[in-house]
Amino acid sequence: SSQTYGCMVDVYLDTLESVPVTKLNIKKTNGKFDFQRFKSKLKKEIEGTHALYLRFSGSKGVLANVKSFRFL
Repeated sequence: SSQTYGCMVDVYLDTLESVPVTKLNIKKTNGKFDFQRFKSKLKKEIEGTHALYLRFSGSKGVLANVKSFRFL
């Protein structure tokens, strides 16, 4: 959820220096406990075990309240 202006989440594998495998746009919701689902497609198929890094960006303050992430 995001009670401010929403934010972007860039998803990286193994290092923040790599190219993001996807970018997720979290839109403004109706409050900090109004959790909603947001989806994004991967740019390529991923196999194996990797370290996962999430970089949140947006305006000042709290960008988002995250309840969970799910990867399918």
